Amino acid sequence: VTLIAGFNRVDILTRIDKLAVREKESVHIAFPFNVANGQMRYDVADAIVRAPEDQLPGACKNFFSAVSWTDVSNNDVGVTLALPDTPLIEMGAITAEQPWLRTIQPSPLLFSYALNNYWHTNYKADQEGLIDFSYSIQPHAAFAPAAAARFGRERREPLVVVAANASRPPTKSLFRISPETVMVSSVKPINDGNAWLIYLYNPTAADQRITLQFDPAVNVTTRKSDAFGKIIDSVPGPISIAANGSLYVRVDRVK
Repeated sequence: VTLIAGFNRVDILTRIDKLAVREKESVHIAFPFNVANGQMRYDVADAIVRAPEDQLPGACKNFFSAVSWTDVSNNDVGVTLALPDTPLIEMGAITAEQPWLRTIQPSPLLFSYALNNYWHTNYKADQEGLIDFSYSIQPHAAFAPAAAARFGRERREPLVVVAANASRPPTKSLFRISPETVMVSSVKPINDGNAWLIYLYNPTAADQRITLQFDPAVNVTTRKSDAFGKIIDSVPGPISIAANGSLYVRVDRVK
């Protein structure tokens, strides 16, 4: 368990040294959070799901598949659990191999479904040796979707530390985005380096009017595009992104 001064989170590294077992088995790690009347949420591809309210009829309730985080919150307080290594979550009990659940009751008791060898097809029949599972826990007040999404992304894609040349000034960021609740998922150079294709995600429940602030010395135009950089909206300027939405933006350098 690691606590870092100045950071409002707890990092947990669970390490097991496992035997090669061919009999059916699984590993579950419990997180019994104390959040009265808590609503469980988790992230999928550019979306946030309330379990089970937002599921389609007949969807799996024995376990839930998250991308990077899950959260339990009531109207006042909650806790976000980042899952960089273990995307499967059970709620309320160990239910993964139980008969198909048609209903499930909300619960602040979560289980990380870490591994199993239940497969009866062409998968490896056992797991052995040292295995690490990383988790981070962040307590908070009322649920804030942008904060949860950012926390999960930061723990799943941590900064990479490299040696710096002290004789050179720090390199500035390519741009800043406003408002900060909108997240930059990717930046890709296109058009021989004279443009950038930027993918944005708005995890909030409100439409957002975004602005990309480049260095004043860099003259650019910003327009909506498709995933291949083809311009959709020919009028440059501020762009709106829908609530819980995502979009591609093409930024061209003006010579």
